[in-house]
Amino acid sequence: MEKKPDWQLAENNYYKLLLDDTLSGYWVRNFKDKTGYLSPAFKKMFGYEDDEMPTSIESWEQIIFPEDLDKLYKNFEQHVKSHGEIPHRIEVRYKHKNGSTVWVQAIGRVVEWDEDFNPVRMIGCHIDISKQKKIENDLKISEQQFKGAFQYSSIGMALVSLEGKWIRVNNKICDILGYSNDELLATTFQDITHPVDLRLDLDLLQEVIDRKRNHYQIEKRYFHKNGEIIWVQLNVSIITNDAGDPLHFVSQIQDITKRKQTEANLIALTEKLTARNKKLGDFAHIASHNLRAPVSNLTTLINMYNQVDELEDREEVYKNFQRVVNHLSSTLNDLIDSLKIQENLDQTRESISFEEVLGKTKEILVAQILETDTVIETDFNEVNSIIYHRPYLESIFLNLLSNAIKYRSPDRNPIIKISTGKLGKGVTYLKISDNGIGINLKRHGHKVFGLHKTFHRHKEAKGVGLFMTRAQVEAMGGQISVESIEHEGTTFTILF
Repeated sequence: MEKKPDWQLAENNYYKLLLDDTLSGYWVRNFKDKTGYLSPAFKKMFGYEDDEMPTSIESWEQIIFPEDLDKLYKNFEQHVKSHGEIPHRIEVRYKHKNGSTVWVQAIGRVVEWDEDFNPVRMIGCHIDISKQKKIENDLKISEQQFKGAFQYSSIGMALVSLEGKWIRVNNKICDILGYSNDELLATTFQDITHPVDLRLDLDLLQEVIDRKRNHYQIEKRYFHKNGEIIWVQLNVSIITNDAGDPLHFVSQIQDITKRKQTEANLIALTEKLTARNKKLGDFAHIASHNLRAPVSNLTTLINMYNQVDELEDREEVYKNFQRVVNHLSSTLNDLIDSLKIQENLDQTRESISFEEVLGKTKEILVAQILETDTVIETDFNEVNSIIYHRPYLESIFLNLLSNAIKYRSPDRNPIIKISTGKLGKGVTYLKISDNGIGINLKRHGHKVFGLHKTFHRHKEAKGVGLFMTRAQVEAMGGQISVESIEHEGTTFTILF
């Protein structure tokens, strides 16, 4: 029995019924008699019932878009010229009965040729790809929208490979970092990240790759092309495939350099205000402490003046009274000047004689010195002067000498020894020793220079003098230390 050619399958009722039930519309074309066959599924694809649309070739030519008909026949001609080597496969548009457009993929093949290799019969099918084309069109629109939003966004955006290489960058990120598009694509984000911030960034990226987190946000620093440091807020998320495998990162970058500079300025201003408030507090303590000694002296001198009867003795007391008043006025002026200039101590340093400062201190404390028969011994031979802030040095002398007298031993007259010298290149020391009641350093050593810390039950003990002395010494870059033995005496050493 002779085998029927493939195209005759469409004429076999058994196969015809099977093909008619498929979703794809099939067709047959006979080039000799110019006849053809369109399956019911073919007609239904375009909104027609089987009896509404003739099975002729002309009927489908009338509903195909004219420009697509030309493309279809050109594709067919290539198929014929190649004797079937080039497939007849093309996407074309048809007009649906309701006026809408139907996209189809037309697939055909010549299945019978004559002796001159001219086509005799051709079979094919049309597959409705309208939904697919709509998806493609929506994706195209989405891609165009993304491209516009990406490229012209007001924040920096980039696609970054899992290894850190820039895959795609927008205009804004180039503006932020100072590189051209090509220059940036030739680098990795590691190349321009500040070393201090790189470890954290890499660790967080690895957590995203390991699916421990979906995204992260940090503030970090990049190096601008010109070398400047740029602060940015970085938001990173990851793109994965259908299997959940990471493909690349999406980075969003906002320049926060000005904000960070503002924050730094606010912190500096806060620190400055805090320091100023502390200085004002210290000044209040200095003022109250430094004024206490001359005021106390005035009280003592008034008592002495009232107790002496001889005119000559009263005149001597009066002279001391006058000296103390003068020094009280001088102290007030110095404190006021100190308040004005403490913002810049370096500009108020001057050469000061230790002997001169001691002389002024003795005049301020003249009443206590006379009343207690205090002996002051000095040795300024090695170093007799220093470049220093005068109000501070005078306050240091006044505090330490007044303390030496205040905490004298009841068993002996006060002896205060003052000396200066050199410990090394550029280091001057001042030692002030006394033979007073001393301090139990095992018990009180940790709080000797603390504010309002006292170690003796003395009615005038306020715990301010040593605190202010250390503050003044350290404000000038120096150090102060103490050595003491109870009932024997105390030595303070100041390193300038």
